[in-house]
Parts: sequence; structure tokens; C-alpha cells
Amino acid sequence: MNTFKTIMTIAGLLAIGFIAGFFTHRYTVQQRIEKVARLRVPRGFEERLFQMIDADAEQREQLQPIVDKYARRVAEEFREQNQAHRRIIDSMHQEIKPYLSDAQLERLERFHRRFRFREMGPPPPRDEKNRRRREKNRN
Repeated sequence: MNTFKTIMTIAGLLAIGFIAGFFTHRYTVQQRIEKVARLRVPRGFEERLFQMIDADAEQREQLQPIVDKYARRVAEEFREQNQAHRRIIDSMHQEIKPYLSDAQLERLERFHRRFRFREMGPPPPRDEKNRRRREKNRN
């Protein structure tokens, strides 16, 4: 009986460790993705740059006009690149559609809708996501 309890305790601890590791990894990956996504917008780009160089208040004031100009250019370049990418994908979809079955077309369309949703810009902050989810669940 004592051996059984020991084995169950070890199995339980392993399961708890696995679950905790899974959710911790998921959270850290989401944080990295959000950090990269924020670089697409000027404000996120500026914040990340100032954080990276550890700029003091005086440096921020001096660098702000320069960084602002380039942050807007980076964001615009990203938008243009994203639009070009979308045009290429749309062209490919038009060419392959005649060769696909109805089920394949449905899967392609579903994937395309999800993909387009992600392209709309950086994700909202986590607290904003949670607020939207709570409002949606109330309705």
C-alpha cells in the first residue's frame, strides 16, 4: 500500500509539473509574439527602442522626433509589404480554386478568413482581450 501511495504521489507531481510547464510555455510564447507584433505600430516601435537603449528622459526628448519619423516609416513599410503579400496570396487562391473540391474550398476559405483576421494589426493588450471576451460571454 505504501508503494502505491508513493507511485501515485510521483505520478501526480509529474502531471502537475507537465501542466504547469505547458501553460508557462504558452504564456511566454504569447508574450513574445505580442512584443514582436507591437513593433508594427509606431508607438510600439518607439517604446521598444527606448527600452532597449535604456534612454533617460533627456535622451528621449532629443531622440523623439528622429525615432518618430523612422517609426512611422517602419509601420508604413510593414503595411505595404503586408498588402503585397495579401495580393500574392489572393492571386494564388484564384488560380488554384478550379482544381479544388468543395470541401477543400471551404477549408481554404476558413483558413483565409482566420489569416486575414491576424493581418489586421497587432493584437490588443491582454487586458483588452480579456475584457472583450467577458463582454462577449455576457451576451
